[in-house]
Amino acid sequence: MPKLGKADYAKYISSRAVLPPQLVYKYTAISSLKAIIHSSSLRFRSPKDFNDPLDSQWNVFWALATPEARKYEASLVRQALIRDDTWPANSDTEMRKAMATERRKMRSIPASRRIGWINKFVSDMVSDRSGLECAEARTNDLVRRMRILCVSETWQSSPMWAHYAENGSGVVLCFDSKKLEDGYSVPLEKVEYVEQYPDLVNANEFINHLVFGTPTLTSFEVGRRWALIKNKRWEYEREWRMMFGHEEHQTDLWTDCQYAQGSLVEVILGYRADPRAVTEVARMCTGIGVKVFRTRFDTLSHELVKMPV
Repeated sequence: MPKLGKADYAKYISSRAVLPPQLVYKYTAISSLKAIIHSSSLRFRSPKDFNDPLDSQWNVFWALATPEARKYEASLVRQALIRDDTWPANSDTEMRKAMATERRKMRSIPASRRIGWINKFVSDMVSDRSGLECAEARTNDLVRRMRILCVSETWQSSPMWAHYAENGSGVVLCFDSKKLEDGYSVPLEKVEYVEQYPDLVNANEFINHLVFGTPTLTSFEVGRRWALIKNKRWEYEREWRMMFGHEEHQTDLWTDCQYAQGSLVEVILGYRADPRAVTEVARMCTGIGVKVFRTRFDTLSHELVKMPV
């Protein structure tokens, strides 16, 4: 999820299986359109600034709280304590040394009390959630550092006109997807809509990480998959996303990024747009070579259609 270099970007888009549509659309208010045209910039936002509180923010560690996960963790801790030869080759050296110290303590306990000592040690280790809390804190920071641009493959969604374009009085900006991608060196990726959120973090793999310090998915790998999965109730948005991640902690929840010249090709005004706004937007767009349209509902098909201004 970090911003790709031009070589990495070119390699990625040449091998991807799903191509974006030729044109993508951004629903917004007329006041935002003016700021976008003035700065030639689009705002990439952190999911913490999204309208859906579960968008890129549902609990990826939920499977670790199940009885099955706790039982598996207890068995691994017991194994790690009793037998050093069960530690994986790629385990964390310092964690292995610390467990060796506990193992020596265990062997100094009289045989009659050793089982009780082991059971308490295992229980205390499984009850200690500091490792998980640390991972959750890192993930929370990742969400703050994530920057996502959300666009749609359609300009004809009535719910989106209502939700994001001032109830039909706003605008939709139409971008050439290739010019947008090439300008940012960031690919457009299709959002997947699901009934049930998947296990992005493999519970057993992560428990091995907690017990042995073995490698697990990086935060950015998890973040990218996290950001491309939404609940099926949002499917009408037909969304595509661009994303990157800041390396350092961020206090702001957005970053404005200039798009390449020629990326913006059309502006589509809503069916409730104020006539004065239509005139003003048409004047602004004519000066930069951007086509302007206005929408209306077709009386026969009941679909949105657009007409040149």
